[in-house]
Amino acid sequence: IVKLAKSEHYRWNAFHFLNGFKKIDFISQKEKGKLKKDHEKRRVHMCLVPFDEFKARDKELQKLGYTQGQFEGYDIMIVKFIPHIASFAGYELVKREDEQ
Repeated sequence: IVKLAKSEHYRWNAFHFLNGFKKIDFISQKEKGKLKKDHEKRRVHMCLVPFDEFKARDKELQKLGYTQGQFEGYDIMIVKFIPHIASFAGYELVKREDEQ
């Protein structure tokens, strides 16, 4: 799951970079709440970092008010929801017979 989560994070980063977003430094949860209102207009985001940077800077993030593993958790959650996302798009994931 972690490999897929990293891949999802890099896909998310690419999307945002291609759409003109710039990375900003990590900010407190309180500051993030204020930024949430206009970060799309300002085209900035603090999560435009390599996936492993979240873990490397975990203590710093906790001091800013975030829970341990919070940011990696978003990518992991998306990966776990892939079957549901696919089903809403009209697809069904099935295990191939040669892999059973």
